[in-house]
Amino acid sequence: SSDGSRYLLHRLCHEVPVLWQFHQVHHSAEIMTPLTLYRSHPVENLLFVLRGILVTGLVTGCFFYFFGVKAVQYQFLGVNVLGLLFNMFGANLRHSQVWISYGSLVERFFISPAQHQIHHSDHPEHFGRNYGSCLALWDWLGGSLHVTKGERTLNFGLSNEESNHHPHALGSALLGPFRGCWRLVSRRLRGAWAVVLAHLKL
Repeated sequence: SSDGSRYLLHRLCHEVPVLWQFHQVHHSAEIMTPLTLYRSHPVENLLFVLRGILVTGLVTGCFFYFFGVKAVQYQFLGVNVLGLLFNMFGANLRHSQVWISYGSLVERFFISPAQHQIHHSDHPEHFGRNYGSCLALWDWLGGSLHVTKGERTLNFGLSNEESNHHPHALGSALLGPFRGCWRLVSRRLRGAWAVVLAHLKL
């Protein structure tokens, strides 16, 4: 589904070093506002757009193949009903300072705004937690689910050692990830070259 593929790509953006270079732009926000949702590198945006096209095409094609014109999407004023309900119950506040927890029981099924704020937390206990967008199922299956425990005072952003760009400079945010990728690649190349030289000396 769309939600599962978002979870997978989001997790890869954290765990694959090259992808993390671009996803850092989103996580370098030190103050959370609803506009933080749009704080992302163009390369990451492209990846998520391609994901959406691929998944929507596959799911829509399968539904029409098996159900034909009987495949109906429930809408209210042209908006998907499930998406509308989820946003009404706080999803739009995931990137904000507003703490909305659904409680430990519900948060085992649906990701609350508070859970996503924990995902952005700079506390080591919260690293690698709550990658999901809507359903908590994917985080539960992937071992990354963290239900809220009353955490209300969170700090956001990246340390200077970890970040590949200045969080308040647009040019740095656009170019820093490419420099970070180059450092990763050049380090690997130097390591591979050192191995080759070592074998040649043998």
